[in-house]
Amino acid sequence: MEQIVRMLEKPQRYFTAHASWYGVVQTYTVSEITPFFWEDECVMFYVRSGSGFLRVNQTLYPLSQGCFCSMHQFHVFRFEASSEEPLCMEVLIYPYPEMAYFVTSFAEDDLAFGESTVVLPACQVDRELVEQLLSLYREEAQCADEDSRLIRLCISDQLRLLYGTAVSVAPLFPMPLCGQIFLYIGQHSLKALTPASVAESFHISTLQLNQELRRVCLEGFNAVLRHAQVCNACACLLRSNVTGTMMAKFAGFKVKVHYIGTF
Repeated sequence: MEQIVRMLEKPQRYFTAHASWYGVVQTYTVSEITPFFWEDECVMFYVRSGSGFLRVNQTLYPLSQGCFCSMHQFHVFRFEASSEEPLCMEVLIYPYPEMAYFVTSFAEDDLAFGESTVVLPACQVDRELVEQLLSLYREEAQCADEDSRLIRLCISDQLRLLYGTAVSVAPLFPMPLCGQIFLYIGQHSLKALTPASVAESFHISTLQLNQELRRVCLEGFNAVLRHAQVCNACACLLRSNVTGTMMAKFAGFKVKVHYIGTF
């Protein structure tokens, strides 16, 4: 499915906007600076050709042919294609909140990282293997049976494993304060966070806290926290059959009625 990314008015879902885009390899051509996207699922990108940049939580990463990227629900991003050659990418949705969401990946006392990366440079990517796996995924996507779906899940897991193995030695890039705060809320959303408590963690005022968050996603503290809570609830829904009260507590909602209203 070939699509051209066009300018939109404000950040929104793009790659996960339609149910029919799940379970297939999406192909995109980006020839400009896109708007910011904020997806509901983890997404993986493989750059087939072209060059440019990927801006994630206001950190800029160079892109070139062969780069492999992975982003989760707390990455707000946009593409900035070079003027010489459009970015041609293959995109795969990894629809697992319990895998894509990272709230349990960090120690209790861990603050957001000052450096990070979401991009594997081409020199660290086994391009032949990645392309073989994507080709196999496309073939299996032509089938609608349960066996094919399970094979695609295995391929997705293999791609995630390849990325996870290599990313630990990938170059790191400085993360601005706004990105650190944004990730911190996602990492600690199961706690009783308030604007004051988060601002204190970063030694800033609540006014500056909301200003920094709007630099990332044009939203303030309440909207960002609610996004994290919804991600938590989605993970819980997939894991087990629990009561609404238990799910609301797990997701971080203080009052059950707030959880019900959100869904």
